[in-house]
Amino acid sequence: MNKLYFISGLGADSRAFTKIQEFDNYQNVFIEWIPNLPNEAFSNYIARLIKGYDIKANDIIIGLSFGGLAAIEIARQTSAEKVILLSSFQDKNGLKPHLKFLLDLRLYNLIPNFKLKFFDKQAVKGFGDVSEEAKQGLIEMMRDTNPKFIKWSLKQIRKSKFKMIPNTEIFNIIGTKDELVQNWELTSNNFHINNGSHLMVYDNADEINTTLKKILQVVNS
Repeated sequence: MNKLYFISGLGADSRAFTKIQEFDNYQNVFIEWIPNLPNEAFSNYIARLIKGYDIKANDIIIGLSFGGLAAIEIARQTSAEKVILLSSFQDKNGLKPHLKFLLDLRLYNLIPNFKLKFFDKQAVKGFGDVSEEAKQGLIEMMRDTNPKFIKWSLKQIRKSKFKMIPNTEIFNIIGTKDELVQNWELTSNNFHINNGSHLMVYDNADEINTTLKKILQVVNS
């Protein structure tokens, strides 16, 4: 049985996929972020994830937000045939202009290596109009995220630059009201979720499940 590997966004974990269903002929596997090594290159970090989860070329990689960058790098290293980007981007140019600007200023270097009280609640406000249930879920996940990993991850986003991956087909699922990611498009394989926010994997779970099912049907046709 082939596997669907799900990778969550920055500040999140597998709980982000709580409402994702099982799909026929696939096994859902949820990748958890591991601590980065000091000054570790993104490619080396991803190589450790690949080894730890034994990811193969015929597996499908689904990346949520920052997890999309990981999914693309996994495909680059494993020659994965299919990648699905969910509320995600191919590199920093896919972010909203104000976020790209803040990344270029490297303000993430000002984040202390310890958790600040109320930081998570303030950060969630940047996600726009999302349900209270989604907000609370994100707050809980952010509280469990190491600030050092957040700083390292933001640096990887700033340095990101997309390069085409031979023989890898990419699908793009994007919300029309995402406050963090631009409403960008591939030349094909685009699926727009009406009124979907950056947390649509939670708030629009039924539509996400339906869209994933459609994509898997196309893949298997």
